[in-house]
Amino acid sequence: MQLQENPFTSYEFTVEELAAARKLSPLHKAYYQTLLSDAVASRIALQFTPNDINSFLQQEAELKGQIGILNMLLSEGAHTVAKAASSEV
Repeated sequence: MQLQENPFTSYEFTVEELAAARKLSPLHKAYYQTLLSDAVASRIALQFTPNDINSFLQQEAELKGQIGILNMLLSEGAHTVAKAASSEV
């Protein structure tokens, strides 16, 4: 793992490091799935109020972002597990 030179903190990973970073333990998977479930439930429960449209839109955008990143983490973890299983065959 090597720190990259850019305005943001980012790293360059070897193939092995990337595979290890993407692999989710059962505990991590359950935690992310619970956060995803909570975010989806919160988005469904959002109440639209015509008097405060901006607040509604901001809350919805925040939850949509949370849902997106959690889905990405879970799907990357699942993809890594599936790839490892197929390479063992």
